Amino acid sequence: MMNILRHLFFIICFILPSFYAHAATTTEEYSLIINLAGKQRMLTQKMVKEALLIFTGTGGEKNRQDLKNTVELFLKTLNGLRDGDNSLGLSRTTSQSIKTRIDVIKLEFNKVEFIFKRIIAGEMPSRDAIMEIAEKNLVILDIMDAVVGIYEQESREVAQKNKAFLGIEINISGKQRMLSQKMAKEALLIYVDIDSRKNKRALCKTYKHFDKALKGLKYGDGELGLPGTTEKNIAQQLDSVMKTWRKLEPIVERSCDIMVDKISREEIETISALSALLLNGMDKTVTMYENLGRR
Repeated sequence: MMNILRHLFFIICFILPSFYAHAATTTEEYSLIINLAGKQRMLTQKMVKEALLIFTGTGGEKNRQDLKNTVELFLKTLNGLRDGDNSLGLSRTTSQSIKTRIDVIKLEFNKVEFIFKRIIAGEMPSRDAIMEIAEKNLVILDIMDAVVGIYEQESREVAQKNKAFLGIEINISGKQRMLSQKMAKEALLIYVDIDSRKNKRALCKTYKHFDKALKGLKYGDGELGLPGTTEKNIAQQLDSVMKTWRKLEPIVERSCDIMVDKISREEIETISALSALLLNGMDKTVTMYENLGRR
């Protein structure tokens, strides 16, 4: 009898809560989770961009506070995705696959976190330090992207019951935030002549992905699985982003041209400013898609 009671206690305390936590995940919750997990990809690139702006003396001391805020938000959201965070509206994940990947991200970020802390404290980063964080954060980006993919895959079963849910649009528009910062980071790496040829190739690839996805979100793209939008407010918001992108695209295209030796400081400042506008514009777009899925 005692063994039976213990067995029931185990089921009630451990198995059922896990089951109901997973079963209770709604499209509204998945919209938020995919948004925030997707935003983590952007933060990995934004923190390197901000460190580079400090390294080049572009944008003033404000970048140190921006970097501090970026790192803190990244770590807070990372912990929230794993263990839950009421202030972010996140519940503890029941997916062992996600937990494992987040734990790996924590280990990888721990290897460079001290560099960011020193920069935030007022230290000027060395060239080697910049190279180290740039390389490490690409590893973290790839793992974080895999986490978003798992969340999107999990959400598909729920999405079949709610046709308004737009998991792929939230994911791809969210990824655009990351690409806006990745472009700026790669341009800055070219500017300071760190792996210039490699980063020129990366920048060409990044901006082409951004352009393709932006058009796909509005007009549709079968390869990306995007149907295009019929929502007037989202179409208008995408038009606003496209207007900014048309100003930035020729500068980025020139920056990744293998025949162009140098990027000017003026071009770097323009890329930095316009990439921030793209980030804000795409962030608004993600929120619109997320809100649409709540209907």
